[in-house]
Amino acid sequence: MRRMGPRVWVAVCIAAIAAGVLSVTAASAPAAPVASAASLKSTGPTKSPLTASRLQAYLRAAAFTKKVPADLSPPLSDPHAWGPLIVEDGCQLSVIYEVLSQPCVFGDPTAQTSVALFGDSHAGAWFPALDQISIERHWRLLIFTKAGCSPPEVTLYAQCNTWRQNTEAQIAALHPAIVILSWARWIEAEARPAAGIPTGYGSAWLDGIAATFKFLRQAAGRVIFISDVPTLDFGGAHCLERHLTDVTPCNSYPRKKALFLPKVRAAEFALAKSLHVAAIDPTPWFCTSTVCPVLVHKIMVYYDSAHMTPPWSTFIAPLLDKALASILSKP
Repeated sequence: MRRMGPRVWVAVCIAAIAAGVLSVTAASAPAAPVASAASLKSTGPTKSPLTASRLQAYLRAAAFTKKVPADLSPPLSDPHAWGPLIVEDGCQLSVIYEVLSQPCVFGDPTAQTSVALFGDSHAGAWFPALDQISIERHWRLLIFTKAGCSPPEVTLYAQCNTWRQNTEAQIAALHPAIVILSWARWIEAEARPAAGIPTGYGSAWLDGIAATFKFLRQAAGRVIFISDVPTLDFGGAHCLERHLTDVTPCNSYPRKKALFLPKVRAAEFALAKSLHVAAIDPTPWFCTSTVCPVLVHKIMVYYDSAHMTPPWSTFIAPLLDKALASILSKP
C-alpha cells in the first residue's frame, strides 16, 4: 500500500468545508510535476502475453468449465479479497458521511505524470488494472472514488453532491495529465436535475454527463471514459457457491441482457464523441458474442452482479493498457 496522508487530514478539511473556507491546494493530494498529454506517447508499454483474441478464447472456454477449482482466485472463502485494496485501506470512500477523498497515491508516486481515477465503486474496480499500468508506465495514480456516487453532475444524495464538488476542485487544482472516469449506469434511474446545470441533452443524466465532461476537458490534459461493465442479475460469488460442481448457470448469462439500458449506453458513447472525450467499451473483456461468464481461467470475474474482482481487473490490465495507449497516441 502506498497511501499518503493520515485520516486527520480529512477531518480538518471537512471542518473547513463546513466553515466554507476550503481552499484546495497541492496539499489536497501531494503534487508532482505534471507531464503534458503529448509526452505520454513515449512511455513504455505493459508487457504481457494476454491479447484480445486469447481473452476471447478463455471466455469461450468457460462454457466447458464444470467445477469451481480449488485454486479459484479470489477464493470464495475470503470475501475481503473480493474488492480492491482501495476499499480495505479507506482510499475509496463509503456511501455515507465521507465527503473528501484522501490524498491516496499509487502507481509510481515519484512520477512526473499524474493520472486521476474519478468515479463510483465501478470506477474503483478498475484500480488494480490501473495501478499495474501506472507502475509500468511510471504514472502517479491518484484515487478519487466514492461508493454510490457518480461523476455526472446530477442530484443524488447530499454527501455525494458535496464529494463531487470537492473532487472537482481537487482535480482542477492538480490539473492531471489524464482523468479516467467511470460509473454505474443503473444510477441513471435515480438521477435528478442539479441546479445550475445547462440542459438540452435529453435527460438530467445526459445533461449531468455533459457538464462533467466539459469541466474535465478544462481541468485535465486528457479525459478518458470507461463505459460501465456488463451487469448480471445475480451475484457471481453467490452463484458459484450454489453451483460448486456445475457452474453452467453462472457462465451462461446472455450478453444482450448484460448490456442493460442500451439506449442510455448508446447515448453516453454518442455524448462522449460529440464532446471530444475518448471512450472505452470494456464489453469484449467480459463477454463472448453471446454470454458473459462468471468463472473464467480459474478467476471469479464478478463477486456481485456488477463489480469485477481484483484478479480479473489485473488479468485484463494489458488490454486496458493497449486501449489507453491507442487513445494517447492520437492528438
